[in-house]
Amino acid sequence: MAVLAVYGVFVHWRGAHSPAVLDWNTRPVEVRQAQWRIWDWSDLPFLRGLNR
Repeated sequence: MAVLAVYGVFVHWRGAHSPAVLDWNTRPVEVRQAQWRIWDWSDLPFLRGLNR
């Protein structure tokens, strides 16, 4: 249970404090125009900026 709590805090912290996470919605292509990006596990929104 503690592992899930730490994971949840990490994901929410990244979403609240990282501008790169918000960029995921529009770069490289807006999600509304390329909905396949939602299912692309190689570019997770909350990890954007850590691996690029």
